[in-house]
Parts: sequence; C-alpha cells; structure tokens
Amino acid sequence: CRMNLTALFLCLILGNPLDLYVACPLHTYFFFLIWMAMRLQYEANYSKYLFRLKLFGFACFIFLFWDCDFGLRETLHSFLGHSSGSVGGLIGFVRELDYISFLHHWAAFIGAVYAINQPILSLQLRKLESLGKIPRFLAKGFMLGALGLGASCWVDGPHQQAIAYFGVVPFLFYIYLRNMLDTLRERHIGVFSWIGKYSLEIYLLQNHTLANGRHLVLIRGFPRCNFIAVVVVIVLVARILYQSTTIIRQILFPNDGIRCVQQFTALTLGIMGLYVLAMVLIWADMITVGTLSTVTVVSGILLY
Repeated sequence: CRMNLTALFLCLILGNPLDLYVACPLHTYFFFLIWMAMRLQYEANYSKYLFRLKLFGFACFIFLFWDCDFGLRETLHSFLGHSSGSVGGLIGFVRELDYISFLHHWAAFIGAVYAINQPILSLQLRKLESLGKIPRFLAKGFMLGALGLGASCWVDGPHQQAIAYFGVVPFLFYIYLRNMLDTLRERHIGVFSWIGKYSLEIYLLQNHTLANGRHLVLIRGFPRCNFIAVVVVIVLVARILYQSTTIIRQILFPNDGIRCVQQFTALTLGIMGLYVLAMVLIWADMITVGTLSTVTVVSGILLY
C-alpha cells in the first residue's frame, strides 16, 4: 500500500507513466495471488498433507495460467487496458506487467514452498551438523556440487527463455553456499540489511537520477565521483521517503477497518477532485504560480 501510493503520486506529480514503477504493482500482484491461494479453503493450511495438495493445485493453476496458451493471462490483463494499435493489444503499463509477471510467475510459489519447508530445512541442517566430520563434508560437498553444476549451466544458458523456470537455481546455490557453515550462518553484513530496508525506495528514485536517460550531475568532469555522490543522495532521500511514507500510511490507513475504508474513499475522491480541477485549469489556461499556490494552500488547509 505504502509503495503503491508513492509510485502513484510520483506518476501524478511528475507526469511519468506507471510502467516506470512496475515493480511496485508487481509486488502487489503476486501478494494477492499468494493471499488468494492461502485464503481459499484456509482450513487445509493446518494439515500437513492437505496443505501440500493445495499447493500442488496452486502450481497447476500457475502452469495453466502462464505456461499454457489458453489466452487466460491475456484475457485477465486486457481488462486493465486494451489498445489495438500496440503490440499484443496491451498498452504500456499492462504490457510491461504482463511481460515481467511471466518472467517471475513461479517466484511467488517457490517462495511460499521455501517458507513452508524452512523448519524442515533448519532441522536437516542441525542434524547434518551433528554428524561426523567426513559424512558431513561428503553430504555438504555433494549438495554444493549439484547446485554448482546447475548454476554453471545457468550461466551459459539462454537466460531470457529460462529465467521463469530455472532462475531460482543460482539463488539456491548462493543460499546453500551462504548457509553451509555455521560460522557463516552466525554472521551477516549489516549494511546489506540496512539498505534492503529501503530497496523499493531506492528503486523508485534511481528512475529519476540514474536510469531511463536521466543523469543527475552534481560533480561535473568527474563521472565516478558524481556517481558516488548521486548514490549517497539517493540513499539519504530513500531513508527520508521511507520514514515519511510510513507515517503518512499510518495516518491515512489506520489498522481500524472501518476508518481505513473511510480514509481510502476520502483519498480517492480527493485525488479525483484535484485531477478534475487541474484539467479545468489547463482548459481555462489558468496555470500560473499564483493559481497553483492558492490551490496548494487551500488543499492543505482542508486536509488539515
């Protein structure tokens, strides 16, 4: 919710197309996919075997929806926008969402399977550590060799066509390598954890400073120094954006369900009203600094 609102307001304020921020709605897209899978027949989630049977059905749905040419994906995505003059009949953002969702359509399912079996994997690692030195070394070496072989085949393979199905292999290799020794499991790099907290904000901001033909120049004549300075600015602004949007999210969408619906309705009507007002001002050729300042002040007073 927080990041989708941030992307929406960036689109409205800066006039950018939503496909620049497709990662935010894509997260929501797969969140609702997993939520629906967990919500349907949720009683089965507490049964060891029924839950896995349910996941098998979920996998069959993903296979039929994305991997079989039945037109299900195109039909669903066409409701979000349709244009006969664009490739595949899907316009900008919808076409981007359709393409990227196909590349990652197994990612959410694999993440759910890993989360469900994480306690089993943890128990397996603990039992493996209790074995003798030679059996432990052979077992870990066999697993590492198998995953390393798969990762090496991935490096030399056709990435674009295979990423939806085998893109998880190099990640599994890294995760196993990272957790193979108890010494490594006991430590982590705090900077990565700290930056990961603001990763989506950094993604949104880099579209305006480092990507899509936009290059923020702070130090002319020294591109590497300029890159470092821009990255520092992005991280600092991402931290401010995270803190501010968290507070705004708590104000606009409290945990109370009734108040949340009321606030969401008021926010939607407010955005639509301001958008209509902007269109009227453009039509009347009244876009001036004074007009915009007056509208901003009045809107702020009403919001307060």
